Amino acid sequence: VASALDPVALDLPPVTGIVHAAGVVGDSLVDNVDLPTLRRVFTPKVRGAMVLSRLFPPGTLDFFVLFSSCGQLVRLTGQTTYAAANSFLDGLAAYRNRGGFHDTTSLAWTSWQGVGMADTTSATVTLEANMRGMDGITSTEALQAWAFAERFPAAYRAILRVLPPEPHTKRLPILSELAGDRAGQQETVTIIDSLATLAAADLLVRVIEDVREQVAAELNLTADAVEPKRPLVELGVDSLLVVGLRIRLQRRYGIELPSTVLWGLPTVSALAGHMVETLQSRFAEAA
Repeated sequence: VASALDPVALDLPPVTGIVHAAGVVGDSLVDNVDLPTLRRVFTPKVRGAMVLSRLFPPGTLDFFVLFSSCGQLVRLTGQTTYAAANSFLDGLAAYRNRGGFHDTTSLAWTSWQGVGMADTTSATVTLEANMRGMDGITSTEALQAWAFAERFPAAYRAILRVLPPEPHTKRLPILSELAGDRAGQQETVTIIDSLATLAAADLLVRVIEDVREQVAAELNLTADAVEPKRPLVELGVDSLLVVGLRIRLQRRYGIELPSTVLWGLPTVSALAGHMVETLQSRFAEAA
C-alpha cells in the first residue's frame, strides 16, 4: 500500500486526505458465523483501516474519513460480522483523535440508494431497515449530509433517514426523539381492527387462516400448500425468508417477533397461537 500511494512514483502531490470506503458484507446469523466469514468481512474494513492508520498517523492528514454503518444501531438481522467491523472503525476514529487531533471521522451511513452495497442488498434487508424506522438516501443527499456533518467536530457521526414508526409498534429508543420523514413510505396494511370484536375461537381460526396466507405469499405458494401444523423449514423457509416473514407479520399485526421466532414457533399454528395470545392481552388492556 505504501508503494501504491507513493507520491513520487505516481508523480503526484503528497496525500493529504483519505476516504476509506472499502467493505464487504457476509450476512449470517450469529450461530452460523465462522472464522473465514469473519476474516472476509474484517480484511477490507479493519485491516485496510489499520494499514492506512499506520501509514498516515494522526496529525499528518487534513482528513481521514472512515465509512461505517448505522445498521448496528437498529439491530439488522444477520449483520454480526459487518456490525463488528464497523464498530472497530468507530473505535479507531476515537483512538486517533484522543491526543487532541480532529482529523479522523467515522461516518455511520445508512444505505446510498442504488449505489455500492445498496445496489446488491437484498430486499429483505431493506424491508427490515424500513420496519425498524430507517431508510436509505440518494447520493446527492448523502454528499449534502456529509458536508453538513463536517461542521461539527466529532469522531463519530450517524447519517440516516428516519421513518415514522409503524402502527402498533414501539420505536427503537435510539430513534425516539427524531422526526420521521414520510416521503416515499409505503402504507402499512394491518389486520388488527378487524379482529378486535371476534370471539376467542373465531379469532384463532381467523389468525391461523391469515398467517397461512402470509406464509404462502412469502414462499410464492398457494395457501393450500401450507399445512398449519407442518414445520415451516420443511417448506423451504431459510434464515433470510424468516426475516421476510417476520417483518411481514410484524407489519400486519403490530407485534414484535424475535429473529429466532421459528425456533420456538416452528409452525403456522404455533405462530398464530402466539399472536392470538398477544392480541388478546392488548385488546383487554384497551378495553
